[in-house]
Amino acid sequence: MIQGQDKIIEKINASTLDSFPRSLMLVGDKGAGKHQICNCISEKFKLQMMDITGNLEPEFIDEIYNRVEPYLYIIRVNELSVKDENSILKFIEEPLKNSFIVLLAETTNGLLTTIVNRCQIWRLENYTRSFLSQFVDKDTEYLLAVANTPGMIMELKQQPVSDMIKLADKIIDNIDRASVANTLTLSNNFAFKDEPKKYNLQLFVDIMLERINNKWKNQVDNRLVSAYNITVKLRNNLKVKNFDTKSLFEKYLLDLRAAMVVNR
Repeated sequence: MIQGQDKIIEKINASTLDSFPRSLMLVGDKGAGKHQICNCISEKFKLQMMDITGNLEPEFIDEIYNRVEPYLYIIRVNELSVKDENSILKFIEEPLKNSFIVLLAETTNGLLTTIVNRCQIWRLENYTRSFLSQFVDKDTEYLLAVANTPGMIMELKQQPVSDMIKLADKIIDNIDRASVANTLTLSNNFAFKDEPKKYNLQLFVDIMLERINNKWKNQVDNRLVSAYNITVKLRNNLKVKNFDTKSLFEKYLLDLRAAMVVNR
């Protein structure tokens, strides 16, 4: 059973098939345990579980309505296009009597208001540093500075974090001296599609925030305040779907460069 989400587990245990919400949205950071919570729901009510995020064509939705077997349907809603969101409106509003729909989201920002309003919202609790410390040892304790969920820690352990830290420091210290062309080449280090040998951008942004904070503790520099605010904006935008991630990151690099040059 998932740890650290006692309130949600209590809600599940106190529910019956009749009282459990037919359309539910679980909102929480990446790696917070949304899929594990779905497993708990599936086991509690003995429901087959199916992720239908990549198959939301009207024909498939119609097929679902004709099924007799009860299911727990999962949709990773922050990955949907506006067209897909519109296609599931009726499905959410008029779910099957013997089945349930759970939408998984990192944020409700950018989602159609009609979708959010038609779901019961359960927000996952934030994990404390004390709780997360059980997932690291002495060699990986530094991960607590950039990870706020168990899943993020597990993913970071598979990433070349030391190299990412070096790159973050290099960007913070030298981007004001780089040309526009050289600044934009930094995006070549990151995976914007399925590129396993490149850095995970969301994890790198968390590392950037930690390194900026760390440098601010050791030196008073107003440029670091600007860098922090610009990086926070990028992190928030990365959680919103339908953005061109590469263009978003390149704009961030240019904004960061401009702020560091102006305030030099």
